Amino acid sequence: MRPLYNSAERIASAVENGEISAIELLDEIFERIKAVEPKINAFITLAEDKAY
Repeated sequence: MRPLYNSAERIASAVENGEISAIELLDEIFERIKAVEPKINAFITLAEDKAY
């Protein structure tokens, strides 16, 4: 499953059903942020260490 390419409802269902863990989801989110952030400059502060 590529969670970031699904609806919020589908992602929530996948976490609830154990298809993906919350940690795996966070990993995917932060990987995507790191990939696109230099191009879009959307975040002032990113508290990755506090998310876990």
